[in-house]
Amino acid sequence: MNILNFLHENLKPPAILKAQVGGAMSDISCKTCLKARKTRPDGAYLCEYYGIWVTETSSCMAYVPKE
Repeated sequence: MNILNFLHENLKPPAILKAQVGGAMSDISCKTCLKARKTRPDGAYLCEYYGIWVTETSSCMAYVPKE
């Protein structure tokens, strides 16, 4: 299962992003997504590495659906 399928099938906003890494669940790297070039008026930004929109939260980031 690729990461995008996993995220879209298993997460609903504002769930914290998780990815399966080495058989265990772990947070998707904040460093990978925090340098976004594209933002939306609602404050979400595009995590280009994963191809998903996210918002920053106190514990890292949360997935948000496409516009």
